[in-house]
Amino acid sequence: MWLVDVDADGLAEVEWLELPVPRRLVTLTGPLDELLSAESVATHADDWVCAVYTDAVPQTEPMRRLRESYPYCAMVQHQPEVRAEADERSYVQRLRNAVTDADRIDAFLEHVRAGQGPTVAERDLIRAILDERVRAEALV
Repeated sequence: MWLVDVDADGLAEVEWLELPVPRRLVTLTGPLDELLSAESVATHADDWVCAVYTDAVPQTEPMRRLRESYPYCAMVQHQPEVRAEADERSYVQRLRNAVTDADRIDAFLEHVRAGQGPTVAERDLIRAILDERVRAEALV
């Protein structure tokens, strides 16, 4: 760092000071699973980490997961590599076209995930929950 001394007459002295750098600052970019790979962790576990994960959909608790491997993870960002094609329909138009509750949930997820709807596993879970709700209502 530069130490600059200024007095009443202006610039008095300029001195360069070497400061210790306790750890490197790195930006890691890629799918979250790749960022959490053993090889990446072994290389960067003691660094200050800015993680940019490129998965298509946001991941659950990425900062918590990253900090388990990178205790000095300071920032996490989600920047998908591939963006879905823009749907010209508004969210309201998509909801109007939705016939079932499952369709409405699909439309919502597409809206909040920049065009990415539910995964197959999520879709199966949504259907199972909705089916259970219908069965419970039938018993009342």
